[in-house]
Amino acid sequence: MIPGWGQIYNHQWWKVPIIYAGLGLLADVIIYNQRQYGPLLVIAKDREHGTPPSPGSPEYATYQEYAGVPDQTVYDAVNGYIRDRDLGILGLLAGWGIQAVDAYIDAKFKHSYTMDTDFSFKVAPTIINQPTYAESFGGGPITPGLKLTFTLR
Repeated sequence: MIPGWGQIYNHQWWKVPIIYAGLGLLADVIIYNQRQYGPLLVIAKDREHGTPPSPGSPEYATYQEYAGVPDQTVYDAVNGYIRDRDLGILGLLAGWGIQAVDAYIDAKFKHSYTMDTDFSFKVAPTIINQPTYAESFGGGPITPGLKLTFTLR
């Protein structure tokens, strides 16, 4: 549930700073766009209704910045900030999900499928006993062969 714990568990410490840097940047995108969106939405609504904010209100400075800007540009900016905020939220969720899947897959393969380097094989001569129906094809009851044995330790 906590980003990076799976990578620490899997002894992949180098991934943790990358995860937190990516998720931190996405959180910064969300915060920045939300801070820009709030006051600009009030300005867009004021322009829509034709009522400017009073000089003492918190939105008055933002209203003065956009004094010479056409209304459609303000509406487009509001839509852009909300779109970018929502994309940041989706990116944050995707980043969290990807790191969780990465940790799960690494843990599954590390603890389920271990491969040792001690791999050996042995070749030995052997005698293969044939069933009685095989004798009718020209072979005797026994056939010489090679036995191959693989050993994992």
